[in-house]
Amino acid sequence: MTSLTKKRNKMNNKQLFIHEHNAGSGKSHSMINLMNRLIEVEQADLDVLISVPTIDLQKQYHAQLPNALVLNDDTRRDAGYSSVTDYIVANQTKIQNTRIIIICHPTLLSNGNMFGERCLVIDELPTGIININSIQTSKTDSEVLVGLLDKTEDEINTWVRQRKEGSLEIVPEKIDMLKSSKNNKQFGYVIAQPAGEYDYFNYLYYVDTNIFTNFEHIHLMGANLKKSNAIAYFTKLCGYDIANLHPSRLNIRGNEMKQKVRIVPLLKFEGDRDFISKGALDDHFDAMLDIVRTHSECNGIIIATNNRHRNTVTLSNTDKHFKLISVVSHGLNCYKDHTQAAILYSANPNPMLIPFMKQCANALGLPEDYLVDSYIYENVLDVVYQTVTRTAIRNPDYTGELTFFVPDQRCAEFLNDRFENSFIDWSLAVTVEVDTGGAPSGNTNKLGKTGSGCPVVAALVKAGTSNQKSASLIKRFTNDNGFKPNELEPKHMVKLLTAANLKRVPADFSFKV
Repeated sequence: MTSLTKKRNKMNNKQLFIHEHNAGSGKSHSMINLMNRLIEVEQADLDVLISVPTIDLQKQYHAQLPNALVLNDDTRRDAGYSSVTDYIVANQTKIQNTRIIIICHPTLLSNGNMFGERCLVIDELPTGIININSIQTSKTDSEVLVGLLDKTEDEINTWVRQRKEGSLEIVPEKIDMLKSSKNNKQFGYVIAQPAGEYDYFNYLYYVDTNIFTNFEHIHLMGANLKKSNAIAYFTKLCGYDIANLHPSRLNIRGNEMKQKVRIVPLLKFEGDRDFISKGALDDHFDAMLDIVRTHSECNGIIIATNNRHRNTVTLSNTDKHFKLISVVSHGLNCYKDHTQAAILYSANPNPMLIPFMKQCANALGLPEDYLVDSYIYENVLDVVYQTVTRTAIRNPDYTGELTFFVPDQRCAEFLNDRFENSFIDWSLAVTVEVDTGGAPSGNTNKLGKTGSGCPVVAALVKAGTSNQKSASLIKRFTNDNGFKPNELEPKHMVKLLTAANLKRVPADFSFKV
């Protein structure tokens, strides 16, 4: 019996194998070798499902597993099906008779239970396995939504038909939430947090655990796993025990990453704050991009950024100085001749959701800060790591120096801990003023931008408030409290957004927090 389990009629030994190794250490290659050895040499009665984040990585696997079945949009289009799900449903005999199948993460999270009993290999973290969201609505409507969660699908559909389309009671977010709770069976639980006249109806939902009932053994591979949502999901919700695979079975080559690495933070915040916000990224993006261009070699630097800033990079790339790559760049070897990388990126949890995320963590039996920390770990720090490790640092035979531009101190310190011979170079960082409340100062900054450049204004505008009204609300908040609001403080934002949703804010409305 191998740790890559034989097929059984009854699943009674659910084990999760965690393979956390540096980029370029040969995780994928070693797993492919192990599967080939088990099937071809040891003749194990083994069927395998491999899930990867991108089609490019599917192709890399398929090149070494030519008899595997690859399922993606290209497969279903070539076969004349409208979706991958339709292909899976119509080709069950072929699927059940295929030893190795290679899919992408979205297919796993929606159709994983349609491949029969198999060993499951997940290469890199699947995103969206645990989701937390928020709907702003009235207190009365929030109570109605709580009641609807106990209703049948037909009763919910009746409620939807009775509401006026496009009204506050029938916004798309609510329909999506209710569908998640009934149709997709992915719903976790809800906590409605009263905030005066308006509520933030917060809810957590996760992938249906029945998706994984056919997998007795799961092998999770990646460079940053142990603080992830996936570990909590599989152990706390799906009931897997963490197990150990004997090193000789996988035979990882390893990659110590001992090259000399220069880490260059692009922004430095005054005070205790160490991370970039969405507003700070928007305000300083041009300056950050200019630093990267001026202080990187002209033979090309790979760069990753948020979708809203990709056009700016493209328009600034007339001389082909930048090579724009996706922030989902797991497993790619095509940039391993590059010695420079830049990440101009921000993705932090919504401050108004942080208290709810802590409540959810407690309810799941996790440490209070687990979901907040894992969000940052997966959506910020792992993105930075995956980007810089597309470079020559993934090649154990490369011994030269590398330069990585990162957005802030938090990312710089994370990389500094990961790379043995790295140092942080602060000489190019733009200093961003921070007021006593911890937020960037008011509506102005050192680059001279105003208005929506303030993160608080940006948050209010995103919620549908005009720039003029946002500025007025911030002024009244400051007068009532004696300090400016902080976009990272939930109490501040709840107060401002409550006022923003009033057509006319009464003169006696109190902004005190």
